Amino acid sequence: MATDNMTTTSTSTDGSVSAIDQISALINPEEIKEEDERVPQSEDNEDADEAEESDGDDVEESDDSTDEDDSEVTWASTLGIDEKNVVLDEKGNLAGVNIKVDGKVSTVEFKDLIAGFQSNKSNTNKSKALADERREFEAIRRQVAQEYAKKVETAERLTEHLKSSLMADYSGIDWNRLRVENPGEYAAAVQDYNLKSAEIDKMMSMVIEEKHIINNEQTVERQQVYQEYLRGQADKIIENNPTWAKPEVFKKAAKQMQEFIEESYGFTQQEFDNIQDARLLEIVKDAMAYRNGTKIAKTKMEAKPLPKFQKSVGKTTKSQSTLEKLTNKAKSTSGYAKRGAETDAVAELLSGIY
Repeated sequence: MATDNMTTTSTSTDGSVSAIDQISALINPEEIKEEDERVPQSEDNEDADEAEESDGDDVEESDDSTDEDDSEVTWASTLGIDEKNVVLDEKGNLAGVNIKVDGKVSTVEFKDLIAGFQSNKSNTNKSKALADERREFEAIRRQVAQEYAKKVETAERLTEHLKSSLMADYSGIDWNRLRVENPGEYAAAVQDYNLKSAEIDKMMSMVIEEKHIINNEQTVERQQVYQEYLRGQADKIIENNPTWAKPEVFKKAAKQMQEFIEESYGFTQQEFDNIQDARLLEIVKDAMAYRNGTKIAKTKMEAKPLPKFQKSVGKTTKSQSTLEKLTNKAKSTSGYAKRGAETDAVAELLSGIY
């Protein structure tokens, strides 16, 4: 799984962190533990198994058919699990099964398995329901946010229209002449213009501020969606390549793939760093494996040239077809067998036509 902490390893030419480096930072540094060795059975269980085997030998001596039927019916075959995971008590009855959690093997009774399955099923259903509700809520929230953003844009256009209309209403006034001829009307007109202009400017300032908030929220949301997408791609990369769980292993593989597509296909390092889809890395990895395999095969072929076969000096004979053989046989056969040979030749001829 990917972690939420991100570290920057390198930046692209425009200063932003490349997708490959972000995915590398999301790789879990913990190593994938190898599966534990089989848990040894207790001495009591071994004694019980030996007793069962000795009893089975006696039954085999008395009745072979009965032993064969009993040997096919086991707890492992009945439950459909591996024999090493079946745990029996001293009497040979089923006591539980061995399960592995986080690399540790423990024995669990069936009642606990049933309870755990029911609890897990319930939690899964609740998680699915919560996930569905979250998706529905996010869809509604985005729809409301889009509608609100449209209203803000409408308000911005409206305030710009009011500002233009105000300027048009007062553009025809000769302010200098009015100030000289009618100072009182001039003062009233200036005051009225200033009040209306200030009110419109206040509205425009509020709309611009709200639009700026919306843009910031959308930017943060896009970044969150992008980071969630990268975490999902990092999980897929680890699922496809478990050994890449260690960051240094992934960085080494990424470097090899980058050099490969640059040499083979002319991709630049910046183009490779912008790869985000885990499927594209799988394509590059497969192409690199194919090229390397082809080179190895070619090297082996050149190291071990095929032996040269000499042409046969003797006289070669032309191989006869089945029809020719049957025809010659019909010609050389006499008596009662001749009719059968002729029938075979005619049948072969007809099969070739149809």
